[in-house]
Amino acid sequence: MRLRGALALLLSALGTASCTVVVGDGDYYIVNDGGAGNDATIASEGGSRDDVTVAPDGGTHLDGTLGDVGAASDVDSGNESAACGAGLSACDGGCVSLTDLSNCGACGNDCTRLPHVSAVGLACQGGTCSYQCAAGFGDCANAGAGCPTSVSSSTACGACGASCPPTAPLCSPSGDAGAFGCVAGCPPSAPKLCSGSCVDTTTNASDCGTCGQICTTSVANATAACVASACTFACNAGYNLCNGGCVTYTTPTHCTACGIACDTTTGTPSCNGTTCSYTCNSGRSDCNAGTAPDTDGCETAASTCSPDAGTADGGPACASTDTIENCSACGVACSTATGVASCNGATCTYTCSAGRADCNAATAPDTDGCETSLTSTLHCGGCLNQCDTLHSSGAGCDGTTCVYTACAPGWADCDATPPDLDGCETPTSAVTCNTCGSSCDTTHSLGGACNGASCAYSGCVSGWADCNKTPPDSDGCESNLTSPTSCGACGTICDSTHSNGRSCNGTTCSYTSCKAGYADCTTTSPDADGCESSLSSVSSCSKCGVACDSTHSNGASCNGATCTYTCSAGRADCNAATAPDTDGCECATPGCCPGGACQVSHSNGMGQSFYDCVPSGTHTQAQAQAACAAFTGNAGQCVVPIPALCGTSQPTSSVCSNVPGASSFHCWEYGGPSPGTVQTGTGTNLVFCPASGDPTWN
Repeated sequence: MRLRGALALLLSALGTASCTVVVGDGDYYIVNDGGAGNDATIASEGGSRDDVTVAPDGGTHLDGTLGDVGAASDVDSGNESAACGAGLSACDGGCVSLTDLSNCGACGNDCTRLPHVSAVGLACQGGTCSYQCAAGFGDCANAGAGCPTSVSSSTACGACGASCPPTAPLCSPSGDAGAFGCVAGCPPSAPKLCSGSCVDTTTNASDCGTCGQICTTSVANATAACVASACTFACNAGYNLCNGGCVTYTTPTHCTACGIACDTTTGTPSCNGTTCSYTCNSGRSDCNAGTAPDTDGCETAASTCSPDAGTADGGPACASTDTIENCSACGVACSTATGVASCNGATCTYTCSAGRADCNAATAPDTDGCETSLTSTLHCGGCLNQCDTLHSSGAGCDGTTCVYTACAPGWADCDATPPDLDGCETPTSAVTCNTCGSSCDTTHSLGGACNGASCAYSGCVSGWADCNKTPPDSDGCESNLTSPTSCGACGTICDSTHSNGRSCNGTTCSYTSCKAGYADCTTTSPDADGCESSLSSVSSCSKCGVACDSTHSNGASCNGATCTYTCSAGRADCNAATAPDTDGCECATPGCCPGGACQVSHSNGMGQSFYDCVPSGTHTQAQAQAACAAFTGNAGQCVVPIPALCGTSQPTSSVCSNVPGASSFHCWEYGGPSPGTVQTGTGTNLVFCPASGDPTWN
């Protein structure tokens, strides 16, 4: 009968929509098959109650709660509303008003869980959620289901359907909080371009840390958030951080504070945010109902309250008023729900449980015990430790210190020392330019000011420069121009690769010495290259200015002491033993003479040359033989002729060419009447008579 009654109620609530009932493993589901109604789920707790949850089709946030189905089959009877007080309805095991934000017009119609609604102006009016859209979102469908549409894109920038023109195609946050406008380029406040929108990836939950990184959260009654480029969550309006979740302090489970639970064993509880109240079971009474938060339920085992009915057993008048059951007066009981109680006859005192505190201990008789959760943002870690909400958002408490999801624009949480009650206490000005601890330099800088993103300076004191301008540039003119790393100007670094003992006088670098094999050959100010010259290079061989000649060589090299060469054809390096030998292949001859002298170049009178170490003008048979060989290219074709001189038989002093097949021959005379001349003949006609046109050889 309980299941039938529950199903009947749900089917009635769902109307004529086509639904499927799924039953299995003790859980019961009613699944919408595509009709216009709502899907309903009955989830068995394994005990005497069943939770019944109705979620609208296609929605992403609204879960409506029909309430608990108790052992007495409340759903069957339809009398659960009657069991609650006037103006209250039974929802999820408790009695609630259908005018509150969490149950607006129907159980579970939670206005605070609508997508992207602002806490400002959020209300339940006439059973319908009334809201304003959160910054950057719009209710473009005007469906009353929240604000799912982003108005920070180029197709909806600042308002539904407001497309950006080609001249300003990007959508960016404007100067007004929560406003967006079309721009040509992304500003410093939202420097990252993500899918046509300018965003700040340190705080944007849709592009957290990088484009496309969408923050999500599985925490109920919470909204995903991005803080310092990392995803987190923030409790929705009307909800509070409690044990890692987000709850409202108007439910029997968390009444007035996190973990303060109304008793459910002696009646049906409800909570108005200040105290528990009860519809008592038969034969029970709530005689201390005026003592908030009244967590002991219908504590009296009697149907009516007598003057002494506040005693634990509802029995006769108390004999003593210094017990925790009767503290200062009969029926004035000290709470034992959140700590160990004692009574001094006038007021209750407590040793509180972990995470609890007795913040109204001075108000006798103090019967509510350790009424305060130290995870409350009003009493974070201690009584009256209230977390800041002036310049901070998403305030929560972990039991020791306040935590915040974000700061208001222009503010930063620079002093996070627990319990961090002041939140985002520091304005991001010249004292804290864009980030905590980044005050604009005044030591070596002139006219320091902050534009909200970075420091700017009008100049530097003498001898200093602003070389590191990376925002927020809080170090200002950080570079000493007498430093070897910025010698005279930014970026001028005195060499340390091949140099020892570098220093700077504010204009140029100087060095105490060079490393082995190197020299400082170029000393033009600022001489940042130091010992730039290798003494094994052909441009500074063994010392500065000593350059190896490469005019007549196929390649020059240096071993650190002297130049060496591969000479071109017809040239020789005859003084190679004389370091550093910078003249290269200095001899225009193919060989060298003893002592390193160049060979003598001789002309054979016929257009060829020959080389030896004999002085020019020497005419001997050996020289004539060499002159002839230079002509024929073969010394074997050079012979001494039959003695003849002008037709007379005289000893000849010539060497003649004897080239087979040649029509003429030439004789190089080294003695006789014309030494040093070349005689020419044909056939067997030996002509050794001097003539004025005879070529000469040397």
